Amino acid sequence: MRARVKSTPTVSLILILVLSAAQGGQVEKDRKIGPLPVAIAGDSNQTITVNGTQRSYILHIPPGYNSATRLPLVLVLHGMGRGQPAKSIEDQSGMSAKADQENFIVVYPSALGDPLVWNTNLEDVSSMGVDDVGFIRALIEKLEQDLRIDRNRVFSCGFSSGAVMSYLLGAKLSHQLAAIGIASGTIGHAPEGRPMRMIPAPSEPVPVIAFHGKQDDTIKYDGGGRNASFSVARSIAFWVKADGCDSSPQTTIRQQGNLTIDDYSGCRDGSEVVLYSFGNGIHEWPTPKNNDRFSATDAMWEFFVSHPRRGGTGVPSVNHAQDTRATFPRR
Repeated sequence: MRARVKSTPTVSLILILVLSAAQGGQVEKDRKIGPLPVAIAGDSNQTITVNGTQRSYILHIPPGYNSATRLPLVLVLHGMGRGQPAKSIEDQSGMSAKADQENFIVVYPSALGDPLVWNTNLEDVSSMGVDDVGFIRALIEKLEQDLRIDRNRVFSCGFSSGAVMSYLLGAKLSHQLAAIGIASGTIGHAPEGRPMRMIPAPSEPVPVIAFHGKQDDTIKYDGGGRNASFSVARSIAFWVKADGCDSSPQTTIRQQGNLTIDDYSGCRDGSEVVLYSFGNGIHEWPTPKNNDRFSATDAMWEFFVSHPRRGGTGVPSVNHAQDTRATFPRR
């Protein structure tokens, strides 16, 4: 006959303490995995100090954000300008409204200088010595610590100078970014009688979706001009090669010939390169209300959703202590 153990207040108290300690250990373990952050929906002006320099950004939290689900993060980089270009690109792109609809986090970082311009180091106007790649890397890491962010769904997009910067980020942070979106950008410049400057090759495939107007007078579709920029064809060919895509795209014509979509598939690790060319397009972020009669924001988000990070080494392509500016190959 099995002996019975009589429960006493002392035994009960010990059991409660043991169970509480075990549960407390689990809670502490969960906290180490990540705190339960609290964030208020809407815009807020934030700052971060990187290498002794205070940098600013607009953070937009969607109403559907909560501490239980990790959300995608989209960085939107403004073009060169004065005043509040970060706020301007938020308004022009409508990315915050899209974030509220689709439930993702958006951040609008601000460049430095007068005018404000990203230091891609591809042309003299952006060679101010500041490490903007380091700034964006630090900003992503801070947001990943402060908020519930899905590290496999971190994306960067931009317009003009911000598009060039997004190209550079794709090359330098290919281990970290899932995909990039480009509105009126280039991968390099070839000024007459001076060394050619272009972004380096990424260490891992990066999906790219790009938009460019054929009437763009700032970053010309066929290259050249005041900035001696590379042509769109050359920029896209760079990424087609880097991502290991098929060299011949599937081409679709829309808007009675005004819009041409070139889709390069067969890329490594599920990557893809897509180019939207607008016959009547100028230097602008494509929207249904301008010459492009098309929402680049909607197309970018659809593209981003289809391309979470997969494969890759997860190892940074550059050491944090190393120079993160673009390389300077010579012609």
